[in-house]
Amino acid sequence: MEIILVSDTHGNLDVLERIHQLHPNADSYLHLGDSERYPQEIAPFVCVQGNCDLSDAYPPFRYFQNRYGRFYLEHGHRIRPMSYPYILSKKADFFIYGHTHCLRNECYENIHILNPGSAVYPRDGNQGTYLRLYWDKEGNLTITPFFL
Repeated sequence: MEIILVSDTHGNLDVLERIHQLHPNADSYLHLGDSERYPQEIAPFVCVQGNCDLSDAYPPFRYFQNRYGRFYLEHGHRIRPMSYPYILSKKADFFIYGHTHCLRNECYENIHILNPGSAVYPRDGNQGTYLRLYWDKEGNLTITPFFL
């Protein structure tokens, strides 16, 4: 199973197309907000509402579950700074957010806390970034940052 995580593309459709072309067989493409585009423009990416998005076409957060755990997604602009009690309150195995434009991959009390950074406007000294979650046939997870 493969999940692609992106955030903060701020209207750049070319970078989304490039990421999709690099991972054409991913099971899910998730956008953590500030796409600044409508849902039909960024498909197959599924998005949550960011503070710079064009409309309220996206929900403020999403939960989903698969055989590898429960996932919680939000943009992250409503809660600053992101605190461990807040993260724990979501009762998820994966807490995934955007907004900061900074790559993050941390595990706290068995919760994966992930931020793919920004694919176009990084603020952490990196080039543009996104994340790939990949589970092999034995169920082992690998989280890989990609640099654009």
